[in-house]
Amino acid sequence: MNPSTFASMSGKGSKRCPTNSKPHARLRRCFCQWTNSYFQCSNDKYLELGKSGLFSDVEVRGNEKDADPIKADRIMLLTLGDLFKRKHLIGLKRKAENGGALPIISVDLSQRALREVLGFAYTGRCPMSMDNLVEMMDFAAQFETKGLLKLGLDFMIENLNPKNAVQFYCWARIWMCERSIQIFWKYIKLYFLEIATQSELTGIAGLSDQEVLDLLRDDFLNVSEEDLFQVIEKWILNGNKDPMNAGKYLKTIRFTHMDPDFFTQRVQHSKILDTKFHVQDILKTAGIILNQFLEARDMDCKFFHFKFNPRPRIPSDFVLGIGGWNANPNGPTTRVEVLNIRQQKWSLCPRLALPEPRAYHGSIVLNKSLFIFGGYDGVDYLNDCIAFDLISKVWTQKPLMNDPRCYISAACVSGKIYAIGGYDGTQRLREVEAFDPVLNCWVSLSPMRFVRSDACAVAHKGRIYVIGGFTGTQVLPSIEVYTPETNEWTFGPPLNTARSGVTGVVHGNKMYVFGGFNGQQRLQSVECCDLDQVMPTWEYMAAMHTPRSNCSVVVTQDQIMVLGGFDGTTVINETEMYCPKQNVWRQGSRMKTKRSALTACAITKLDTAHLYLN
Repeated sequence: MNPSTFASMSGKGSKRCPTNSKPHARLRRCFCQWTNSYFQCSNDKYLELGKSGLFSDVEVRGNEKDADPIKADRIMLLTLGDLFKRKHLIGLKRKAENGGALPIISVDLSQRALREVLGFAYTGRCPMSMDNLVEMMDFAAQFETKGLLKLGLDFMIENLNPKNAVQFYCWARIWMCERSIQIFWKYIKLYFLEIATQSELTGIAGLSDQEVLDLLRDDFLNVSEEDLFQVIEKWILNGNKDPMNAGKYLKTIRFTHMDPDFFTQRVQHSKILDTKFHVQDILKTAGIILNQFLEARDMDCKFFHFKFNPRPRIPSDFVLGIGGWNANPNGPTTRVEVLNIRQQKWSLCPRLALPEPRAYHGSIVLNKSLFIFGGYDGVDYLNDCIAFDLISKVWTQKPLMNDPRCYISAACVSGKIYAIGGYDGTQRLREVEAFDPVLNCWVSLSPMRFVRSDACAVAHKGRIYVIGGFTGTQVLPSIEVYTPETNEWTFGPPLNTARSGVTGVVHGNKMYVFGGFNGQQRLQSVECCDLDQVMPTWEYMAAMHTPRSNCSVVVTQDQIMVLGGFDGTTVINETEMYCPKQNVWRQGSRMKTKRSALTACAITKLDTAHLYLN
């Protein structure tokens, strides 16, 4: 996620994270909400005048003994804040009162930082970097130089990542910036697994024990109970956290929402059961409660005590099933369903319902917006493009495609959306176009070698693979590969089975295709191609339980989900989950609506995901 986008998601109403910092003696507005009105008239000419020293009436010295003081104008130093003014400027002698010599101000800054602070005083600009961030922010916090603090905090938000998130949080807490504290704390919850599993664990080590406990208890912590156990186990065994707190950490795990097989095979054989950690009774009790919960669930008992069955954590990831061809009533639909990944439960999402019904369309998630384009509404073949902003929750109309297309193939590479092939109501297409969100326009590209509709497209390492499809008379096994840098098409390794109405995905550097129609029957076979091989070829994998074409596919929680489609007799709502590591399938939760020709998208790391989940 782009950190600036994440910051925009963290608005009012956010719960403040716990801190150990003492309240400041005076109430003051959060620094990062200030606008720097001092510099509306400042520009580089003031800086040039200051460097000339023609009107300088003060010298500023840093903490380097051998460095020369820098001449400045005290009227410009007023922009460094009232505290700086009271400490250094009020009562300062004039040149005539100082024996003809300029009075000297001493500040605790290196020479490089001093020049940058003075540059800020004249221009309102300051080049922030990780090298000067702490020194500049310490100075800004000491003197409440609000514009400088805002620049530093904006820099931190823009460069936020899992490696520095906890460090930035701790700094923001020291500098007492409420809004930035909230932003960094939400980011820590969202990227907890990436932060907690860093080899050096420098991030988590910066939090107090109480902050860690509050983090682990949080409903919005983005982690499964299985992963949370492994994180805590690693902390304890590696000595990253006090072993005496092992019991407190384990009590934050919601064992009733843990996979029973994981508990039996992994938790009950963990090394933390060593007597020195004193957690045997906790895990024994957890096992008893989990068994009682499973028995109550199997008997459909609704009176299992809530104290022992805390609600599941609220996920930041979910899956969308969008539009498609409905069974009843028969035809395209506006419906959008959302899958709660933690509870494995589908629900209708009226907030996301399409403005108009459509099937056989394309959909891409880009920059926290859901783009829907092309398709068929039951009457017309569509060339429109609409986008739903997942943050503002608003649909907007985008520029029209150059060609109407249904049975479309779609992919996203380098921030651009590609619409490939399809059917315009008269003929199958080989034309290709790309939408650039920055330029807000569609651009025609080199066409494919063959016309094809009902194909699928996947992106891998900057290339687009268009797989299978239908020419109007022939079902294709061929694959075409597009390279955006050269705007050229080449052929890839052909499938073992010709397929139209096929769907595909890339997972773990391997390309998978599922089901489809071979011209005679719907398929349940699956093929896989290892793209890292010198001469990649396709091989069959475990077949799906149900034959299907015109289904959709998405990767979620390291597994591949296939949903909906047409089984040769009727449209279906069954979903299946494929585990690539074990090459096995299991049944997934059924959608509310039977449909084919839908699209599916995985939404990840969305701080407001709970707004879309019922």
